[in-house]
Amino acid sequence: MEATDLKSSYGAGTAFTVLDHTTAIAFGTTTPSVSLGFGTWMVFARVVASCVAATLAGTETMTIALKDASSNVISTTTITLPPITTANFPLVTISLPIGIVNNSSATMTIDTIVIHAALSGDPSAGKVDITAGEIIALRVY
Repeated sequence: MEATDLKSSYGAGTAFTVLDHTTAIAFGTTTPSVSLGFGTWMVFARVVASCVAATLAGTETMTIALKDASSNVISTTTITLPPITTANFPLVTISLPIGIVNNSSATMTIDTIVIHAALSGDPSAGKVDITAGEIIALRVY
């Protein structure tokens, strides 16, 4: 395996607050992303999330997705958050299912992969944060 067959990116620092619309996660000035060249890639991703004095009136969902530069979903997972009142959940790691990217363009187009996150509804108080994110891509062909 050559160094170009394995790509990774890790971001942490200023927490990213998850809102009720999908957006790429960013930690201050760092956004975990990988740029993939020609080939077939297995892409792994995970985030670390927590509730910070959050109040959720009803059951909410949080969706984490890997997307390419054209916003095509590569992999996604959804977790359910129960109704809570001013709760501080400890940090939890959320792993996404393995995604497959087939970048078979003869011109070797570079495709950039990023992690997106969204809540089904904003908390009435407090927030849901992502404090770290990681993407690892392995070229398999």
